[in-house]
Amino acid sequence: MEDHQRALVGQMAERINLYDSGEISLHELVEDLHGLFEAADPRRLSARDSFMELWAELDAGSELRTSPWMPAGLADDARLREILSQLRSWIEWHGSAPPDP
Repeated sequence: MEDHQRALVGQMAERINLYDSGEISLHELVEDLHGLFEAADPRRLSARDSFMELWAELDAGSELRTSPWMPAGLADDARLREILSQLRSWIEWHGSAPPDP
C-alpha cells in the first residue's frame, strides 16, 4: 500500500476506538469502515477479500442488532468482539505493510 492508503487504513482503527468508547454506533462503524476501505482501494486481491469477509460478518452482526424484524437474542456479543479484534489485526498488518511493488 502507498502512504495515503495506509493513512486511510489507520483511520479505520480510530473509528473502531470511537465505537468502543460509545461515540459512534455499530451501524456508523460498519458504514465508516467500508467507506475508508473503498477510499484506500487496496490493490492486492488477498487484502480486499480478507477485509470484505470480516466486514460482511460485521455488517451482518449490525443487522442482527438493529433490524426490527430480527428476533431478540440472535446477536452474539462475543463474536462481535472477535470480529473487531480480527479487524484490528487486519488494520495493523495492512496499515504497516510495505508499499506495493
